[in-house]
Amino acid sequence: MIDGDAPKDWHDLQDRAARILRECGLEAETECDLALARGDVKVDVLARDPDATPPTLHVCECKHWQTAVPKNIVHAFRTVVADSGAHFGYVISSSGFQSGAYEAVSHSNVKLVSWLEFQELFAERWFHRYMAPTLIEEGDALHEYTEPFNSRIIKKAEQLGAESGLRFRELVEQHADPSLALLMLWFRPLSKEI
Repeated sequence: MIDGDAPKDWHDLQDRAARILRECGLEAETECDLALARGDVKVDVLARDPDATPPTLHVCECKHWQTAVPKNIVHAFRTVVADSGAHFGYVISSSGFQSGAYEAVSHSNVKLVSWLEFQELFAERWFHRYMAPTLIEEGDALHEYTEPFNSRIIKKAEQLGAESGLRFRELVEQHADPSLALLMLWFRPLSKEI
């Protein structure tokens, strides 16, 4: 998944959730005040999606508890999501949910998820918005040296001695396929928008 190891504590959980949302292009903050119909409340993660039309609001409650989250906590969070006008709410739990919690969010815009399930919700967007562009950028120098018709690099390679030239050609051959695979990532996001 996006983030392989388990969060250490609730603070780490909310920081990681906010980081994933930011990497997906959302404007995310941790431990911030959210205005409700009857006053403000502090939420673990608040994220605005400026790319959605109209912009959407996501609220996360992070529970890194040793026990399952009870139904009354879920009810209270569902009220926060509804009263704030948020479009999406997520309760992220390290230890699951008690009986009745899933019924408490049925027919609502609140999802009860594990850390892994939260990542799965955003995996495709994270890949297109963060991972693919990062790989493309990091692989740019590799493309330059492995592309078959780069006259500038060919001229430099011709100036190498026999042993270094042979090693250069071996490296180009070894890295040509990975370079091409990285290059193909560049085309996928473009074709997805068409």
